[in-house]
Parts: sequence; C-alpha cells; structure tokens
Amino acid sequence: MQCLRCLNAKTDGARRQFLRLGSLEFLISYDFYSVGKLTFSCQIVRLDLLNQNACGRFILKSAGPGKDYDVVGLEHFTLKRGFNVIKLLAIDLDGTLYNSTRQVTPRVRAALASAKQNGLQPVIVTGRGRRGAENALKMLGMDFPYICSAGALLRSGLGGETLHAWTFHSHDELRHVISFTRQYGAGLISETPEGVPYWFGPDSMSEIMDPLTAQETTKSVRSYEPETDFDRPLLKVTITADPELLARAEKIVRAECPSLQQVYSGIQYIDLTAEGVNKGSALQTLTESLSLQPEEVAAIGDQPIDLTMLQYAGLPIAMANAVPELRQAARWIAPSNDEDGVAWAIEELLKLNG
Repeated sequence: MQCLRCLNAKTDGARRQFLRLGSLEFLISYDFYSVGKLTFSCQIVRLDLLNQNACGRFILKSAGPGKDYDVVGLEHFTLKRGFNVIKLLAIDLDGTLYNSTRQVTPRVRAALASAKQNGLQPVIVTGRGRRGAENALKMLGMDFPYICSAGALLRSGLGGETLHAWTFHSHDELRHVISFTRQYGAGLISETPEGVPYWFGPDSMSEIMDPLTAQETTKSVRSYEPETDFDRPLLKVTITADPELLARAEKIVRAECPSLQQVYSGIQYIDLTAEGVNKGSALQTLTESLSLQPEEVAAIGDQPIDLTMLQYAGLPIAMANAVPELRQAARWIAPSNDEDGVAWAIEELLKLNG
C-alpha cells in the first residue's frame, strides 16, 4: 500500500487537489465533514498505471489536547489524471538537446522521432540564430518548426517560411554598446531578418566563444564599422566577453538601452532583443497559431534565457544541469544533457499522454 500526502487541504466540503505518485500526477476529488480538528491521509488501495487512475480512501482523524489522533470516518475517493495531453514540446539546444560535446545522442534522436510519430510536436527554441537552428535540424535529419535569435524569429522549418519576425532598430541606444565593446575589446554579433549575421570584435574573440558559435561566426560577415553596419532592423545582438566584462556591459545596457531586453544565454553571452521579445513570447505566438492552450505545451531548458518559455508552458521542465532559478520554476527535473535528459522527458510525456 502506498501513501500520498495532500497539502493545503481544508477541513470542510468538496475539494479538488493535485497529487503526485512518482512521475504521475492525479487530480483528487473528495467530500468530508468537519469533526473537531481534522487531518487526513490518502491511502491508495488500487492503482491502475495503464489508465493512470486510482481508487482509494480518506482516513479522517481528530485530535484533542493531549490526545493521539483517532480515526473518526472514512470517505472513498477516485484519482483521475490531472493534466492535459501535451501536444507541443519546446526544446532548447545548448545544455539541453546538445550534450557537453555539442552532439545529439542516438537515444535523443530516437525519442524525437517517437514524439513526432505519437502526436507530440517538437520545436527547437534557441538563442542561436537561424543558421544555428537549421544546423541542428540538419544534424538530426528532421524538419519541424523552430524559434531562434532568442525568440525574435519564428519559422516553419528547413526551407520553410518565416511565420513571424520581431525586429528592433534602436541604433542611438546601441551606439553605447558599440562604444563599450570598442573600448574594452568585447565582441558583438548581430542577426538580421535576411539571415546574414555580422560580427565585430578583436581576432581573439573566438577564444571566448564556445566552439560551435566560433565556427558559425567565421561564416558570418565581419564588420569594421558597426556604427554603420548595425544601423538597420535587427533581430538580436549578442555581446560576448568574459564574465567580469559582461557584468559591466549589463550595466551599460540597463542604463542606456531602455527599448532593449537583455538576458544571459550563457556565462559569456548577453542577448539583446526588442523589449518584450523572448523565448516565451515566441512560444506563445506559435502555440496560438496551432490553436493550442498553454496547458498543452511543455518546455525544457537550462539557462536564464529559457525562463520565459518555462513560465509560459503548462509543464515546465528543467535539466539537472540547469541554473537554480530554472530548477525552481520547473515542475519536472530531467537528467542532465549528458544523461539524455531530453529523451527522458519525451519518454515520460508519451507515457502520460497514453
């Protein structure tokens, strides 16, 4: 016999409450009556894991001064599945889909294929630009929608159409960031709606970046005059520097760039987008275009940039290697990206979806 504990219960009338048994969640409905001070426990007497429901009973107890709890009544109850079928899964790339060597393991590939076959639509949601998102799809040998540039671009897939682009043209504000990078030797990478990235910075900038970003940057257009080249509508600008210098850049943006939103996408990157544009806002646009509700969406990530999409999704999932603020916002904690955490999440979701 297994026991579940109900939190924040009242002692009067009909109540509904979510309970967790292992990785399963149930909604409990019950009725009971007040008899002095009541506490209760739930005892599962029959559990049907296949249909994800259970039957059991409440044991109501009363207590007086100096007395132990005594059973004063029983109420039978039924547990039913307390969640919607998840139809859309938003997946971050770095630190989530990718392992530490920037690879996707066979188990993760198989899980993604199984998700598509069983009505669970994956969508890549990354801070990387269009090229980075499409490289991931090519690596997987799959095609599905993606959100890139920290939420500023939503596309239907490889070779597909742009469903939405959120640009900014705040060059007077951006000049302060450009001046800072010139003075201190930091780097800048811009993403344009046309899909042509520009980068500005010293030759040594690649030493700060992760290998995948450094490789993508070498295929971009180098700018020697960002005051001119960045004076256009942009999807995103990334500041790249060591953590100490990046903290100083963060203060510059906060003071001088009121129309821009900034978020850390890694310890050496700050992404700038238009105010209100982020992974969560783009995921909301995609969800609504598919006529889905947030309760039908799950999202999984590991960095501060992923927080908005976890806050939007009905089922937020953090990787075991996620930053603390993300783990606090999650309902599930998946294994790390080196332990096939995305595959685990998909496998669990497909079990719950039945």
